[in-house]
Amino acid sequence: MQFTQIPPDYSSLGGGARYAFEADETADRDFRIAEAGTDRLLGIKRFRNTAAAVFDIAPYLRDRFRFEPGGGPTGFANADGRCVAATVATDGATAAVRTFLRGTAEAGAPALRTSQPHARLLGHDECDEITLVTTAPCTAAVTVRSGGTVSRTDFADSGTGVRLFRLDAADFPGAETIAVAFEGIGRIEYRIVERPAEARRVAWIGRAGSIEHYTFPVVKAEEVRVAKRRIYGDEGYRTVRCESERLLTLQSAYETPAAAEALAELLEAPQAWIVGTDGAYGEADILSDRAAFRRHGTLCCLEIAIRPTRKLRDR
Repeated sequence: MQFTQIPPDYSSLGGGARYAFEADETADRDFRIAEAGTDRLLGIKRFRNTAAAVFDIAPYLRDRFRFEPGGGPTGFANADGRCVAATVATDGATAAVRTFLRGTAEAGAPALRTSQPHARLLGHDECDEITLVTTAPCTAAVTVRSGGTVSRTDFADSGTGVRLFRLDAADFPGAETIAVAFEGIGRIEYRIVERPAEARRVAWIGRAGSIEHYTFPVVKAEEVRVAKRRIYGDEGYRTVRCESERLLTLQSAYETPAAAEALAELLEAPQAWIVGTDGAYGEADILSDRAAFRRHGTLCCLEIAIRPTRKLRDR
């Protein structure tokens, strides 16, 4: 028996993770799906009296991801939970270890994993996160321009595979532009800007299987919805329970169609967060189910309705 098809390394699970096998004779076969490294059993695929078949292991892997966004100092950061490495084995054959990512983007390494433009804006107190896939130890060169002064700082990462790099603009006071270049992989450039006081920063899991960020400069509407449970007695009505939630309607800047389309991924994101003024990430629920990101001859802005996932309860 031999495997005739296995997914490319660093594939996205959105399109499935299909394996195929062929054998000279029909037989009962159990395929053991395990987490690479720990050998933790994730599932078993069983075939009865079969000589060839195709099967998808993606359903066994999707609940193994764990995205916990956060800020941090500039440099490489822990990428645990952002990918799943798995093996598939049966009597007489073991497929090569494959690492899988969340999302739908095509596999590739080395590569930057992002849908957002490589030219970005960043507030002077904001942090951005870059996801990349490396095949060798990597160096990030951070070049900062401020007036006529240019400085460069190098950050080294000895690991390979799915890696994270965080850029905290606060680490470079007075910067006007910051460029982060990963040797042989790609480059992202930031223009440091002053954000409006009402601006809201949002993060979400995009199609590339990475956490994307965008700061909406305009809060078009903000409202509070309250649900009360009342009883009526001798003294009249009395509120015995009160829950409230805050809804925001955010409006983006006018973006190019490509940038607006990348931003529209927020509507279908499996997880999203609102970044607080203190840098904390609060889980969010995206209420919008449609957004126009392309109109002939014009730049577009997107409106997104969003709310925290948890209601506030005062009793």
